Amino acid sequence: MRIAGNLASFGSYRIGLGIGAESVRAVGLLGQRILWALEAQVESGDQLETVVSQLLGSAPRRRFRTPQVFAAVGPAHSQVKQLSGVPPLSDAAMLAEMIRHSAGRFFLRNGVPLASTQVRINENGDIWAGVIDEPIVRAVNSACRSHRLVLRAVTPTVAVLGGTLLDDQIAWLDGDVLAEVSISKTELREVRRLSRVRGAPAIPLRPTAALNTLGAEAARFADAYGAALLGGNSTLAIRERAGSVTANPLGHVRIAIATTALILAITSAFAVPFVASRRDVRHLETRLQELAPSRRAGLSASHALSQVSSAIEEVRVLAEGHPSMTLFLRDLTRALPQQSAITAIRTDSAGATIVALTPRASDLLRRLEQTPGLVAPQIIGPVTREPGVTEEVERVTIRLSFGKRTNSTNSGNEQ
Repeated sequence: MRIAGNLASFGSYRIGLGIGAESVRAVGLLGQRILWALEAQVESGDQLETVVSQLLGSAPRRRFRTPQVFAAVGPAHSQVKQLSGVPPLSDAAMLAEMIRHSAGRFFLRNGVPLASTQVRINENGDIWAGVIDEPIVRAVNSACRSHRLVLRAVTPTVAVLGGTLLDDQIAWLDGDVLAEVSISKTELREVRRLSRVRGAPAIPLRPTAALNTLGAEAARFADAYGAALLGGNSTLAIRERAGSVTANPLGHVRIAIATTALILAITSAFAVPFVASRRDVRHLETRLQELAPSRRAGLSASHALSQVSSAIEEVRVLAEGHPSMTLFLRDLTRALPQQSAITAIRTDSAGATIVALTPRASDLLRRLEQTPGLVAPQIIGPVTREPGVTEEVERVTIRLSFGKRTNSTNSGNEQ
């Protein structure tokens, strides 16, 4: 544990958690100043709640009001991407609700339920969204509750690194997942998530002056520091509502609609026997006027929900009518033999044409025929031999069609 500051100082006391695949980091922040930093190893996902609870229990808390907790989840358990092919909605709340109902259309599930973040719409119209593995969110939330702390927000780590590091290009390694992040003035420009990169050399990162007070290992705590510093203001976050970071943001609206309808019914039932009384009539009119804003809010929410439902249906129809390029590229990559490469891909509504360099064209064709989702591959044009790095390879052009996929194919174990 490192202490850097006077615990008797005044200011907003926040705890930031950096949830990694193999370790958890915690930073205590007073204003923008780091007070302490802790780190603990995680042996398995089942131990995450215990490790977070131990870190929170070790955190200095004397002479402070109850701290607020913010968490950043690393790329091993979170995804952030710029969305394309979504309905042209300008309301971020509607887009977030749409993504919440169909997260699997935009993000890889790998058999794990996903909790979606809020949506960010840039000035140029680019739409950014993120998801976090729901068991991770629940484990961190449960650990906070055990210490009577409120988890205010959970955000993907890549969304908070821009305010803690001086680099425009950041490579953040989390277990065997590497996130390559491009940032401009703390705003995300590009995020690439690569799996199976365990053992990749560490890329030096430059911490900000405030984070650099932690010394030689300051960059390791960029996620926890960023969570405490920026997590509450990040647009790509799952926020605390009514004590739970996984609550439905439109749930309160639905409750308001139901409550308004109940109040109107009860008011009408009691008003009917006394309709002859002018005083009671005036009271009823006043009460109805008081309820008018709630009624308008309920009607507005109902209209918003109808728009979201229509948008979700448009996404479903669009997804069923167009193949997933992500899954197509995944299947194509799996089918490539050793020492093979794709030099060109052209796609249309019916299928794709690929140009490949491979030791044996017949072997590539056979592997494509055995790959689900790739239909009727056939060689078109001549097969030519060209010099390779160590031996000659064959250049071949193959035409194939897109096929329907099963649910198991869509939720594969590879990323």
